[in-house]
Amino acid sequence: MESNRKKIIDNAFLDALIKVCTKNNVPLCQTTILARFFEKGKVKLQLCRKDKQGKELSISEIFNAKMVGLGMSKESLKKLLRCIHFAFTKEKGVENERISLLIYFSTVAGCVCIGILEDTTPLRTHMVADIFDAMGLGNEQLN
Repeated sequence: MESNRKKIIDNAFLDALIKVCTKNNVPLCQTTILARFFEKGKVKLQLCRKDKQGKELSISEIFNAKMVGLGMSKESLKKLLRCIHFAFTKEKGVENERISLLIYFSTVAGCVCIGILEDTTPLRTHMVADIFDAMGLGNEQLN
């Protein structure tokens, strides 16, 4: 049951990433979404292709119906990103602007991952399903 739950979470985020890739004609293997955070809780999402920043995205563009099945809304998706961001700003003791998140498909892990950057230095990478486990999300809706 646990592996089925992880597959559902992975599929929801993979479908969201594929939706963005299809709309913008960018191959999945070259796509990352950069989430940058500013004062007063503002989140800026940017589509990147091969490490080159491009078009700005709205949260609506990465949100999909499968995320609703996980009990998420557009606002809760933003809150999830802010929560990850907040955890790493506190762990590193740095200001908001120095920590960014990368959302991408990892061919090594075979799923969507979220990478944490301090300035431009990678700190850590987590699979989305593992983040849900750590935060206790998605359990009630998937039972």
